[in-house]
Amino acid sequence: MWPLNNAIATIALRSEKPAAARPLAVSDGADKPSWGPLTPAGIKGMHLGDAFYFAVGLCAWWLTWPDMKAAAQCPALDASFATSWVGLVVLRNVAINGAIYEFWHQLLFGALVTESVKMKRYSDQDPYEHGRHILRERFCTLCGFLWSSAYECAIVHLWARGRLPSCGAAEQDLRPAQLLGGGCLMEDPASLKAAFSRPVWVAWFVLACPLITQFRGVHFFFLHRIMHPWWDRKNGLAQGDVGAFLYRWVHSLHHKSYSPGPWSSLSMHPVEHLLYFSCFLTALVLPTHPLHLLLCKYHTDISALAGHDGYGPPGADDVGHYLHHAHFECNYGFSFPNFLDRAYGTYEDGSSYAKKAKKAA
Repeated sequence: MWPLNNAIATIALRSEKPAAARPLAVSDGADKPSWGPLTPAGIKGMHLGDAFYFAVGLCAWWLTWPDMKAAAQCPALDASFATSWVGLVVLRNVAINGAIYEFWHQLLFGALVTESVKMKRYSDQDPYEHGRHILRERFCTLCGFLWSSAYECAIVHLWARGRLPSCGAAEQDLRPAQLLGGGCLMEDPASLKAAFSRPVWVAWFVLACPLITQFRGVHFFFLHRIMHPWWDRKNGLAQGDVGAFLYRWVHSLHHKSYSPGPWSSLSMHPVEHLLYFSCFLTALVLPTHPLHLLLCKYHTDISALAGHDGYGPPGADDVGHYLHHAHFECNYGFSFPNFLDRAYGTYEDGSSYAKKAKKAA
């Protein structure tokens, strides 16, 4: 299960003899067909990994969730801000995300890397050699953590102020009609017995978890696709090509990391951060428990690592997104499930690029 199994296997690899050749950036076909939750492979390949993000969110909710009375107030922008509920949310997010990102960076590119680990990288080029990219990527990714925290705090504040209503008293059921009645805060039941006396509440709580991560895939694909040229990269707004305009002025910052590493994951322009984290806004239209919000949050924050470490197994082995950074106009969505890229004809398993490289050699 990503990233625990990958980290354990990478640590074990450090003392082994280096491989004779680097892994090819070509899919082995194990992810075909890739239709997410509709196949056993989809359940195993996607939702078992989501247990990690849910566990991180559960710990954050259990240990650091803001007091709702305090969250109803906007903290003053003075010396007390650092210890306010907003300051503590920001500190928690930077600490959790920063620790995971830095550990993965040190393991694959930094002080902990060995030659045996380096030989599992798709490219023989170290993107961080001589300090290249690292300062920009760390700064922009840190800004991403702040954007993520801002979205979280805004939704919590709306809940605390009652601007998004409660889904009902603890003894009442979450009625099916409420699913279409706009966003509301799902209150915790008073006891386990009370929870199971509310079958619709329990059913929606469980079902919403995989739906959140499936929605993340759809949201990311279309958001990402519109920031690449729609017709020609030379176009601009005068030609009606919004994608070319957004790529040139916004998304190109992310693509400076054409050979990505862990800190490339959220290295984005502020406008792209604003759009990327907008998936949190489902809380404005659907009944949402804090655990749903935190699952969405940490999935959005941390799962980006898997697409940007640039490594074959025991790294994340995300061939699809590595190819997107290397070649730009392919694989706009998640590598698994990749049904949207297949449907729109933008899926690439890497074999065509491997053939071109072999012919050129």
